Amino acid sequence: MRAVQVPDEQATLLAKLRGNATFRAATESTLKEGLGVHHEASAALAAQIGRLLEVAYPYYVTPDMSLLVQHAAGGLDDEDLFDPSLAPTGAGFVRFERPLSITDVRGAHMKANWMLWGPSPAGTLIVIWNDVRDPDDVTHYLEGEFGREVKRVMGNWSIIGGTHVLVGAPLGEERVPVPEQYLADLEADGIEPTPFTNIERLAQSLWLLLDQTLVSTREEQARPKQTHHARKLNLKTRVTVIDLRRMVGANRAEGESHIEWSHRWVVRGHWRWQACGVGYSERRRIWVAPFIKGPDDAPLATNERVYALRR
Repeated sequence: MRAVQVPDEQATLLAKLRGNATFRAATESTLKEGLGVHHEASAALAAQIGRLLEVAYPYYVTPDMSLLVQHAAGGLDDEDLFDPSLAPTGAGFVRFERPLSITDVRGAHMKANWMLWGPSPAGTLIVIWNDVRDPDDVTHYLEGEFGREVKRVMGNWSIIGGTHVLVGAPLGEERVPVPEQYLADLEADGIEPTPFTNIERLAQSLWLLLDQTLVSTREEQARPKQTHHARKLNLKTRVTVIDLRRMVGANRAEGESHIEWSHRWVVRGHWRWQACGVGYSERRRIWVAPFIKGPDDAPLATNERVYALRR
């Protein structure tokens, strides 16, 4: 998908929520089961999603950048505090061109193609969708007659995750233990509960990376014929493209002493806290990109757990 197609996809989802009663009911049912809320609350959540889609800024995350978002999310600390003020806009609608990998409470591995964030009465609402038409997505419930019915009703908009997060709440673990209220139902179905992907970490990882020098952003304005549906619904048509900046790296980190190393090795990308502000009294997250340490003529020591991101 191209970046300029995102606004019309956003318009398609909004139109389905507004005008397709079956689609809206299925969305409410998914929210009810996934977030453990009652029917009235799920209806209110679906309405809130619609309101956010009306004002959300469209974003397009390139495949390389999508990979970094996922990797960097795993490097955040469990005690980091959720901070929606890091987001570039109050509400955003994101296309991940390389889908994020998501694991649900049943251990099913799914792919998140889309993310919506924005304020709600209960805090910050984050919702992710996959593309049920993707033949490589192994979503567990899209099999047989039921799966065909889901595809008929939902098209390429199946919610696979959602959460409300309070400002200042700890991010928690990368994989969240299944809440008690779901355990009995899963066990009754013969399913072993599996810790599921913490999607607020993914959102905060994206927001933090946007403030890093290795990330570049640019805006693309779609032509009128490319955003016919978006313009009809008065949605924003200027898309922010988020990509990795092409960088010229060095093989020695800042401050590294001149030691006669016998080999080279890869230092994995990681977050660190850096002092900033007046009198260096504040701290902010800095992403240290993967790089190679050691002398150029030394052999490279590798192992199976090296994560390389090259630009």
